[in-house]
Amino acid sequence: MKWDAEKYDSVKAPQVDAGRELIEMANVCDTDSILDIGCGTGKLTIELARLASKGYIVGIDPSEEMLEKAKEVSENVKNVRLMHIPAQSMDFVEEFDRMFSNSVLQWIKEQREVIGLVYQALKKRGEGRFSVASKELLQGTF
Repeated sequence: MKWDAEKYDSVKAPQVDAGRELIEMANVCDTDSILDIGCGTGKLTIELARLASKGYIVGIDPSEEMLEKAKEVSENVKNVRLMHIPAQSMDFVEEFDRMFSNSVLQWIKEQREVIGLVYQALKKRGEGRFSVASKELLQGTF
């Protein structure tokens, strides 16, 4: 699926607001390693990077257009690495303290598989947070 990154940034206020609430709930520590699934244009990724200033963020997204925009906005942020991969292709193993995914899971057909891959990517005692768009915005933690 192709995304128009500029258009997305101009109309995504509800998703950004929900993402900021999710970030607040995450209690990010300055040394955290964080996986941002569906990092999109990178605005929330940068907010996570500022909170985890001594840690690092890996943002993944299947859209080249979104990642290009994310690379532009994060070029001066040293603790962010962006990868062009879909969530279904993740192969991280016990690498992250936290996982963050805002308004993404509803776009993924293989949700159970992705949740299993998130579990695999998290360190022991790691935390994952999803927000999912629906009639009312639902938020979940595991």
